[in-house]
Amino acid sequence: MKFRKDLLGRSKREEREKRERGGVKEKLKELLQDRTALTILSVSIFVVVIFDQVTKHLVVSKLRLYESVEVIPDFFNITHVLNPGAAFGMLGGLESTVRQLIIFGVTVLALGVILYFLLYDYQRDRIAQAALGAILGGAIGNLLDRIQIGHVVDFLDVYVGSSHWPAFNVADSAICVGVVILLLRRPRAVITARSDVECEPASE
Repeated sequence: MKFRKDLLGRSKREEREKRERGGVKEKLKELLQDRTALTILSVSIFVVVIFDQVTKHLVVSKLRLYESVEVIPDFFNITHVLNPGAAFGMLGGLESTVRQLIIFGVTVLALGVILYFLLYDYQRDRIAQAALGAILGGAIGNLLDRIQIGHVVDFLDVYVGSSHWPAFNVADSAICVGVVILLLRRPRAVITARSDVECEPASE
């Protein structure tokens, strides 16, 4: 009897999870009908891309390459540099073709992960949706640089003494902040699963 109840309970949970997960087409349709989510995503992407591109334009137009302006002594400068690699100078030492292939592959993978999160884990979490928009906006901002000049413009130079953190930009910052927010937010599916376990009646 106990085994039968456990089996029925497990079957009901699996059926409920399958129904909630649904197919990609159904989830995508739900997302496209969620005007609030689409607005949050659009605004987040727009703000990040515009702020990123405007700040880069100002740096390029006002500072020569490698020219630096001290903002906070011994801590923060505005320095005009070009980054051929990924965020924070990663992959910068690789051969150009290999580097571009890796960056392209990572970008495609990241877009797939963002879409998955939107469809399944953060359907109603507006803060997480804004974070996902910021990540996507950051990716678009740096992609525009690569398309236009073949490099990414970096200018935020944080350092202590002679130790400098790799220069970065607004797009990199948006991506990092977005990732941190997602780590701090519990995916909806995890909460649902945990609630189901806690609410499941004890078997006799």
